Amino acid sequence: MIRRIASRTFSRILLQPYFRQARGMTIGTRTAVIDAHSRVLLVRHSYVAGWLLPGGGVERGESIYATAARELREEAAIVAEEDPHLFGV
Repeated sequence: MIRRIASRTFSRILLQPYFRQARGMTIGTRTAVIDAHSRVLLVRHSYVAGWLLPGGGVERGESIYATAARELREEAAIVAEEDPHLFGV
């Protein structure tokens, strides 16, 4: 038990701040899909609690628009009929 507490303390104090500084920034998208009846598409993942807008990380060399379309295809099996619009950063 003491070893586990020491390991957690070491991780929180030293490793987490180091990794925040050492790794690059991750950019991602969230896509709001609204149908003709004003319903909003939400997805539920197995790795996080709750319902979320579909989205994910931008791959190197990929635009945020291509990422939004890819994530819709992967997470909800929806093919975007229109180009997405950027609403915020």
